[in-house]
Order: sequence, then structure tokens, then C-alpha cells
Amino acid sequence: MALTLLDMQRLRKDPFEKGVLDIFMAECDISKVLPIKTIGTVEVSRRRNSSLPTLGWRKRGEAFPAVSGTTSDTITDQVFAMGATIDIDKTDMRDKNLIEDPLAERTKTAVKAAAWTFNDAVINGDHATDEDMPEGLKVRLAAGPTSQVVYANNSTTALDVSPASGPTTATLYTWLDKIDEAIYACDGHQADICLTNADWIRAYKSALRRLSLYKDVPMEKPVNTPSGQRSTGSDFYNKPIFEYNGVKFFDMGLKVDQATAIVGTETVGSTTRPAYFVKMGDDYFHGIQQYALEVSKSYMLDDGVTYRTTIDWPVGFRHVHPASFSKLAGSKVA
Repeated sequence: MALTLLDMQRLRKDPFEKGVLDIFMAECDISKVLPIKTIGTVEVSRRRNSSLPTLGWRKRGEAFPAVSGTTSDTITDQVFAMGATIDIDKTDMRDKNLIEDPLAERTKTAVKAAAWTFNDAVINGDHATDEDMPEGLKVRLAAGPTSQVVYANNSTTALDVSPASGPTTATLYTWLDKIDEAIYACDGHQADICLTNADWIRAYKSALRRLSLYKDVPMEKPVNTPSGQRSTGSDFYNKPIFEYNGVKFFDMGLKVDQATAIVGTETVGSTTRPAYFVKMGDDYFHGIQQYALEVSKSYMLDDGVTYRTTIDWPVGFRHVHPASFSKLAGSKVA
């Protein structure tokens, strides 16, 4: 059964491990909604039919025609080990005058970096850049059918919907039509989430306000137990998410350098920002893990003066259906 990290965090008993997942999710919004399946191995394959046999019609007294074979391909994905090794000197571990516990501080920093790295991999993971990371949406789209890329205008000219440029009502309606076209490109004509940058979401909200279509989504309510008590004390779970027409929009934020946008700009006639619409689930885009994220207890190395903690998570991404996601390209939003 696929679980989100939020589900996994609620099942953890160890306070330290719960805290690690808390920090990770605080820095990685998508981890709270992306289903992750535990596969118990490092690689999983599945045969996918790219065509179906044709069944014929018969006259009375005739036999049905033979069913021809189908064409198929094999979809294989694997997990990749993501983690960190945290070494702390015995002197620092026992120093009673430090402002912050060194193990807690370095673990927090490492987990935040892991969350930003995970965010980046969802979009930009590429074996050509780093063979030790999973392939993200950008590479998967490039290897998929061209129908999954929708242009706001066309492949050589951008559609300027930047609030600063004062787009016309006709231009904004055209953009909304193209957003719907990108959503319809996903299987079942519906997407679960949209992954993009803050300036794209801001332009989308502006367009909806100008067309008198904008509506605020109320803050999600805390998850309560039957006794009425909160099942978790984490405040960020109640963080409101912009949602329109059943699609939740996420700002993927910045890379580890905290300067470069994860969903970077593209040149389609001019500088534009893409948006990725994703359908999640077993046949669609989801995460896979050999086992859940593990955080070791601190242990002394053979040198006798160094304590080590290891964060380990063999994780990857997977999709089978070719219409698991789509991209709206060519939107000039700033």
C-alpha cells in the first residue's frame, strides 16, 4: 500500500524519527501528498501494452477471426540511495556550554538539505547529470509522447500573461483554456497537483481575479482523533494550499543553493515559466522506496572520539501510464 510521508510520520513511535520527518515535510510540501510505495527491492518492472488486439465481426456460420498480438514495452524504475552521514566530535557532544545541541543542529541542517534535494529531483532529476539520482518529470516528459506538452501560445511564441503587462481579457481567457488543455492531457482529463514556481501561481491568481473567477480555499482543518485531540502537533499541516478546479498548486521553491528556482525558466520566444500537471497513483506518478527513511542512533566510531548518525533513504520515482503528467509551456508570467 502506498503511503505519504505524512502517513509514515504518524506511524513512527520514536520521537527522534518523527522529528526528522517533521523537518523534512516542513521543507517539502509535495511529500505530504505524493504516494510512496514500499517495494522491498531496488528495482521494479512492469509490462505495458501500447496497443490492443482488434476483435472482428462475423457472419452467421463463420468463425471469428484470429486475434492478433499486441505490442508492449517494459517500464523499469529503481530506487537511489539518498542520505547523509553526520559526524560529531566527542568534545562537542559533551560540551555543556553550547547554544544548541550539535547533533540536533546538524541533523536539522542535513534533513533540510535532503528535502530540497528531493524537491529538485522531482522536477530535474536526470541520469545524464547525476547517475545516482532518479529521473524527474522533465526527463520523463521528454521521453514521453509530444501530446503531453501544451503551449500557451505556440512552440516559438510566448503568451504574455504577466500582471505587470496588463493582459487583455481575451488573453487571460486563452491562458485559462490552455491550462484546461494541459489538465485534460492527463489520463481521465484530470490532474491532482500542479508543480511550478511562485510567480506562475501569482499570475494565475491575478488572472482569476481579473476575470472575477477567483475564490479563496479555506484553511484545511486539523486531523482529529475520536477523542477530539490533534493526532499531531505540527502546525504546518494546516498550511493553506491554493486549489482551483480540483487541482492543488505547489510552489516548488529553490534548490539547495537557495538562489535557483527548481522549476526554472524556459525560452519560448522569450523567458517563460512552465507548469507541470501531475496525476498521482499506482499507474501514475508516485514514489517508490526499498524501505522507509531510517535515522540511526548515534554510535561511537573505532577512533573513540567521533559519534556518527546516518540518514538513509533508498527512494525513486515511477510512472507507468504515458499520460501521468503534462506540461504547460510558454507562459510569460513576469
